Amino acid sequence: MKKITLYEYGRTQGIETLSTELGIPKERLIKTVQEMNVVLKSKLSLDNPFKLSDNTIRAQGLAGIISYKGIEIEIVPKFLQPESDDWREDFYFLSNMSKYGDSMGKVSSQVSNNKSLFDLIGNEFIMGYLKNHRNIIRKYNKKKYEDFIIHGTLEAETILMPSEQGFSQTTINLTKKNQYNAVILGAALILKSLVSNITIKVKLQKVIDELSPQDIYKLPIAPLPIRHRKWESVYELSRDILKLKGNKFGSGQNTVLGYTVNTWRTWEKFVSSLVSNSFPNQEVLNQHEYSLGIRKPAIEPVKVKPDSVLLWNTKNGATKIVVDAKYKNTSSRVDLKISEADIYQSLAFATALNSNVIFLIYPHFDSSNDESTRIFERIKIKNVNIVGVGVNVKGISNKNNRVTIYKEFSKNIKILIRALLR
Repeated sequence: MKKITLYEYGRTQGIETLSTELGIPKERLIKTVQEMNVVLKSKLSLDNPFKLSDNTIRAQGLAGIISYKGIEIEIVPKFLQPESDDWREDFYFLSNMSKYGDSMGKVSSQVSNNKSLFDLIGNEFIMGYLKNHRNIIRKYNKKKYEDFIIHGTLEAETILMPSEQGFSQTTINLTKKNQYNAVILGAALILKSLVSNITIKVKLQKVIDELSPQDIYKLPIAPLPIRHRKWESVYELSRDILKLKGNKFGSGQNTVLGYTVNTWRTWEKFVSSLVSNSFPNQEVLNQHEYSLGIRKPAIEPVKVKPDSVLLWNTKNGATKIVVDAKYKNTSSRVDLKISEADIYQSLAFATALNSNVIFLIYPHFDSSNDESTRIFERIKIKNVNIVGVGVNVKGISNKNNRVTIYKEFSKNIKILIRALLR
């Protein structure tokens, strides 16, 4: 399958160049991208994630990998370096962590050096499946049938007058044929059609053989019961894979397939997790609403909702420190700058929470600087301190790197908070 790589909110890329790279006419590429936009809008509520303008294309608001009509588009998120060998592992970790927390964010050590995001996801799917396949999800199914050989519970009225087929009876069987395994099977079929690694393809076929046959899964896909929580990582990954697919088994070139995430929400969730992990001894409030004023004549409250509020313990009690994730910034990921809109929002936070310390956390990377946390700008307006912080998440899928990122963030922020509250 032919593949191109786009960089979210990065430089635009020429349609002519990409069509030559793919070996297809320019008109076909434009039509294919337009059709992808329609599907992504209906399935993921994303408005034109592929922006077409002046014979160029640019990705915005999503990252991951999409396959459609023989074309594969890999989108590198703004918060990661496409030049890095392990950006796919970091992306997969952050996308999982944003949905399920740190415990489900980890990436298998056997997935290193993948050159395809589909191969990485396929391998993770297999590792999760093999971990639990001896305790496959089973469900009791009731079956009514007629037979002269008695296996089940007889219906009383047929004992004296059986039909030509036999006695009417009911059996209850514990079977692997159920809606949960149907979802996992559906994802395995899609992944098998998309991965390029032969070993992964063979292992996915074994999963398919073990789970078949199944009825077609039903939409909307039901959540997994708590009693089967061992299967949560595989099942949730399967749901993510199927969300673009619809309600048919198998795969086809004319179906949009893939694994995508809403990037600004992923960054927002990561920042909340970063604050909680960096300050385990402080109380952190995530996504709480605060009243800013009243809207008249309707008499409706005007509210603000920062991503996180860190309750910093002082001798005079807890002081509110606002931490808000910023993503859609037009400045460079290296030369960051706090926008006027972000300044105005920070002042609204300060007023609503009676806080004079606001931290704005932006994605940042600089190949010439190994620091994961960088204070790039400080603004003071009367008694309100607005601090721009760049965070580099390169290598976060590695546990040791992750601990370093948390420690460095905690150290830098602690020093600044103490200085500002002095």
